[in-house]
Amino acid sequence: MFVHFVTLNNFTQTPVSRFIINTVSNRYNSSVTETYIQGQYLFDKVSVHNRLAVYPHGIKLGSLPLTRKIMKHFRLLYFLLKRSKNEVVYTPDYQVVFWVIMMNRLLPRYRKKIIYHQFELVDSDELSFISSAMWRVVKNHAAEYIQMAIFPEKNRLTSFATETGVVPCEKCYLLPNTTVVASFSVTQSFLFPPDAVVIGHIGSIGNNHYVGVLEELLARNKSNKNLYFLVIGQYSDEIKQRFLSKGNPRLVLKDLVPHNELPQYYRQMDYGLILYKGVSKNFEYCAPNKLYEYLTYGVRVLAHPLAGLKELKLPDQLLSLIDFESDNRHEITAKYLLSKNHSKKEILTYFSKNLSIDHFMGGVMQQIDRIIS
Repeated sequence: MFVHFVTLNNFTQTPVSRFIINTVSNRYNSSVTETYIQGQYLFDKVSVHNRLAVYPHGIKLGSLPLTRKIMKHFRLLYFLLKRSKNEVVYTPDYQVVFWVIMMNRLLPRYRKKIIYHQFELVDSDELSFISSAMWRVVKNHAAEYIQMAIFPEKNRLTSFATETGVVPCEKCYLLPNTTVVASFSVTQSFLFPPDAVVIGHIGSIGNNHYVGVLEELLARNKSNKNLYFLVIGQYSDEIKQRFLSKGNPRLVLKDLVPHNELPQYYRQMDYGLILYKGVSKNFEYCAPNKLYEYLTYGVRVLAHPLAGLKELKLPDQLLSLIDFESDNRHEITAKYLLSKNHSKKEILTYFSKNLSIDHFMGGVMQQIDRIIS
């Protein structure tokens, strides 16, 4: 049996995706087909890793002109038609699910099984006319044609099951966007003094999120010589200037850093910020990769109480939820950030016992074995 990992975007971009691909390909023949491959990730036993199309800077489907979107869909359809029947298509894209469903209905000789891994929540209100029509087909026929649906967050799973009629306990599986326990070691800091308290924000956000919270922290702590700030991500020039304009001399501001270089920064952090705001369902029911990456290095996380984060019910020493819109947010935030995080080992222990991806992959593989058998 062959398992095809197929996406119109960048499937191998997240650590959990790469872990899944390796785990599945160690048991079954597999291929990875993406629209754009940003660097060549190597896997243990993937037989083919090819492109549907190549675009600079990993441009996503929604950002492309109409003609190029159509060409991508034709390439995808051609790729699917080349495959033999009774194989498994594992995809995070509802557009791929749509085409496989249509092939299963209209061209039964090309019939394939579907595993849909919804990394990004699909909000019908934000879709174009054509995309909305494709999503309706997926919802209307999911119960019949989708063998397994995987979600990183419980509210998303519940919403999909309600809209499609898929029985959650039979076909839906909850798999957080987590990772494995990091190999933790105490190293001499090359950016910060050993006794420094380091607040970090890894990853990019826009103006419509809680960027102002980080600005306030920078402005209010210009004279605190023991408090440092590490900000890594692809920010607009406007946001970078907003950070720099606060005049905090202990701000370290970096652009995107390759994923394999991030551990050296995580190890130096005491606290990690998640500044998402519930500006859409996708953010309100968020399932951020960075939450788990912070925790796997013992970093304590501060975030706004979004529905997706509240659902996790994590201990306060791992995830402290602070109302970033309250009048006393400064006082609440300050009580966490004035001293070093001395709970790193406890956080790592909790992560290892409860949140490591190893605790979830067994259930995923049982379901995949069932589908393939």
